Amino acid sequence: MLDERGKFKRKPVRSASPTVRIIFDAIDASGLTYREAAYHAKLHYATLSCWKQGKRSPNILDLEEIAQVLGYDIVLKKRAKA
Repeated sequence: MLDERGKFKRKPVRSASPTVRIIFDAIDASGLTYREAAYHAKLHYATLSCWKQGKRSPNILDLEEIAQVLGYDIVLKKRAKA
């Protein structure tokens, strides 16, 4: 199905991980296709597809690689004590 710009509509991300959803939002905002983002991150397109479908979870090295391509950093932040 095509959107108003004549491009294929992307299916929603089914992953339970908020981090993965943020990554896919960043890919969408970047204007890159999933294949282009995967290529630049030295990942296979099928890897991103599995993340999106919730079939696999990314490892930290792959997350860092795709985040770098998109201009993001992965940051570990200590939680405030409750």
